[in-house]
Amino acid sequence: MGMADACACDRLAEDKLLLNLQKLYSRKPIFANFASMKPTKFFACLFAAWFTLCLCCCDDRPSYKARLSAIDSIADTDAPLALAMLDSLKPHMAGATEADRNFYSLMRVKAEDKAFVTHKTDTLMLRLVDYYETDGDKALLPTAYYYSGRVYSDMNDGKRALQYFQKAVEMIDSSSTLYSAAYSQIGYLFLYQGIYDKGVVAFLRAYKQYKHAGNKLGVAGALCGMAYCRQRQGSELQALRYFKQAMTLVRGTGNKSYEADIIGQIANCYYNIGNYQAALKCARRALNGVDSINARGIYAIAADIYDKIGKKDTAVLLNEKLFALDDVYAKQTAGKWLGHYYLDKDVVKATAYIDEYNKYSDSIHSIIQTEKIAQIDAMYNYSLRETENIRLKSE
Repeated sequence: MGMADACACDRLAEDKLLLNLQKLYSRKPIFANFASMKPTKFFACLFAAWFTLCLCCCDDRPSYKARLSAIDSIADTDAPLALAMLDSLKPHMAGATEADRNFYSLMRVKAEDKAFVTHKTDTLMLRLVDYYETDGDKALLPTAYYYSGRVYSDMNDGKRALQYFQKAVEMIDSSSTLYSAAYSQIGYLFLYQGIYDKGVVAFLRAYKQYKHAGNKLGVAGALCGMAYCRQRQGSELQALRYFKQAMTLVRGTGNKSYEADIIGQIANCYYNIGNYQAALKCARRALNGVDSINARGIYAIAADIYDKIGKKDTAVLLNEKLFALDDVYAKQTAGKWLGHYYLDKDVVKATAYIDEYNKYSDSIHSIIQTEKIAQIDAMYNYSLRETENIRLKSE
């Protein structure tokens, strides 16, 4: 058997081992206590051992596509594990092909996004989009567009984020998970810009596709998006119904962070319709489940409720926690409240908080691009109509 044949056999063995790894991962709870390791650590170690074995099987440059494709799937359900697996691959990327290096970079952006890592720069995504638009695998171009949109959302550039999400949905089938995710992101862009009717339409598209696919968390997210829009349009009871439907779905998935987040929103609805007892009960439940992901919403809602029912000491504590978060909206909201609270108690503190409120208000004003977002959406819809007219004329 020659070297090429040996390598082919070895790669076949790698593929079989990869398949077994994925099967093991799907049964993760069975191994949760293996050697006292957490599941993520155990599977990261397993992946590293498997990968090292693969490298020893053949001395020519290996292909990483199958391994990166496995990480792609795992990132959807366990981002920390996907990042650990990518870390195991990182030392070998210098010797990889250009296609594998770019695929690796794209998967790292995806895994970081799934792990709620905030992206601060678009440099990498600009390079990846250029590569996939010109030389790369065109099947990955919609993914590159989608995560460009996510990066620009992190950077508070709604105009460019919308353009990339629209590019993504143009290229993919409506049955794709990416299609639903892109429309959900478009919904949030419209929501944050105050374009609520268009937000509802986008969330409804995401809802239908997520429901068709049986994706409970996706359906819940779309319901929450529609609830936020309706709430801002003054339909508090309709928003409450959507949040309760979302809560039922999320509770069945075991996602405690998301469950606490929605409980906080339900507390807000109860408060707005005057049911203060139910609002306080839900706020306390939400605070018991606060974490780094849901903290902004829960702290802001709970602080407002405790303030309005006269429990100022608790409201101060919650607003201080809110202000400490690395989030411009959190700092603006808490800065305003704390500034007014300290006016007759500590002028120095009050002035500092009001200055911070003004600073972050300016930042938020620069983020809001309602007219630009609406113009881009109008141009996009016009382009779609023109494309359809051209198609009909050619038939």
